[in-house]
Order: sequence, then C-alpha cells, then structure tokens
Amino acid sequence: MEFGITIPLQNYLHARKPPYGNMTDPLFCWEVHRFTFAGKDALIAANASNRFCVLAAGLSQQDWADWQTVCVDSLAAVLRSEGLSAELVEAYLDISGPSETTKTHGRRSVAGLNLAVDYLQRHEFAIDTAELVQLDACSAANRELCKAAGFAQRGRPVDFLRHDLSRLGLLGG
Repeated sequence: MEFGITIPLQNYLHARKPPYGNMTDPLFCWEVHRFTFAGKDALIAANASNRFCVLAAGLSQQDWADWQTVCVDSLAAVLRSEGLSAELVEAYLDISGPSETTKTHGRRSVAGLNLAVDYLQRHEFAIDTAELVQLDACSAANRELCKAAGFAQRGRPVDFLRHDLSRLGLLGG
C-alpha cells in the first residue's frame, strides 16, 4: 500500500523527499495529509481511485511517529464500519502489501483529498474524543457526491470503493 504524503505532512514529519510509487492500481494508493479538524490535530487519507477517506483526530506525538500504522488501523476500522467483513478487510490489506511512503499520486487524486478536507471543515461534526478514528465524519464524507480520479461520473466515494473492490473480485457485484 502506498501512502502519498503531501508536502505539509512531509514537512511536519521532517521526512525526506519520498520517491515516486510503483503501484499500478490506484485502489492501493492513498493520499495522506495533516490538518485541523474540530480543533484537533488530524490525519486524513483519501484513496487515489475512489476518494474514500479515513480520518483520525487527536493524534499524539507517538501516533504521529507511527502514522502509517494509524492509517492502516483507521482504514480497517472505517471499512468494517461500512459493513465490510473482517475477512474482506484483511484480504484488501494483504493484497495492498506493506505500507510505504511515496510522493502523492497526481493532481486529480490530491484534488479529491483537498475536497474531502474542505467538506470536513465546512460541516460541524462532534468529535469523539474517546476514539482516534472519527467514524461519523468519515461516513458523511464518504457519502458526499463528488468526482473521483478513477471514475468518469459523479458519485459517492463509498459506492466507488465498492465498485473498485468488486472489480478486484473481493466483493460480490
């Protein structure tokens, strides 16, 4: 799985300039960014193909030090909250391969990330301070009509994700 980090996140992490990725299917590529959500330091990851997003808020310094694990764990939690089975989530993570940090995956997918951030900042969400993953905000953002880099028509990220998973044979049509 490739995590394309934005320049602001790269600067925050004091990370070296990452390499370009090698992944051929954007379903396994995620754009990752840091922003302020409901007054909390937050990490958002948006899929490069379908704009399905994952949001974790209130990260500690330790969480930031292990941000890739936070992304993967948050992704698994959000996928399960969308009704996907634990087996399907595990299959997706296995096929995705080990996490690696790369440059972002192009203008269209970064634009999708930015639109998800804008959506989350425009709407008032009650932050669940007991949880890192903000499931209600993710659910709302993943149901917003949008354009996604991997799709010609407008639609909802949650539906685009299901289409992508079906394309791979992970989810029945």
